[in-house]
Amino acid sequence: MERFRITEVWADDTPEARQKLHEGLQILARIIARKILDDRALQRKQSEESSRDSEIVPGMSTIPEQEKRLTLTVKETAELLGISRNGVYEAVRTGQIPSIKFGRRIIIPYKAVISMLDAAVSGTRLLSK
Repeated sequence: MERFRITEVWADDTPEARQKLHEGLQILARIIARKILDDRALQRKQSEESSRDSEIVPGMSTIPEQEKRLTLTVKETAELLGISRNGVYEAVRTGQIPSIKFGRRIIIPYKAVISMLDAAVSGTRLLSK
């Protein structure tokens, strides 16, 4: 931290006045430091909240934001469900996970995965196509 030295002479140049000035500057420095720390904490909190809002599952940044895409890749589905990619391919093959095939590419509708999970939680079974 930089230190500043006052070299100008003013009308009330007494030791008491210098002490009061020094105390006032210390208080001002504390106020500024507290404001900087509060601003940094607020920025950190807002950053964490915005990154949490953009993730479907906390800590998984590879899942697309819902506003941008309606489908998931096999890899994203595997991460979302906590299973392997091969497990997703097998579930798609057996019809457990609804999917759309474009040539060799397989995409999974996001809402279908969420509905499948909701059904599993509520105890009902979805009919697969």
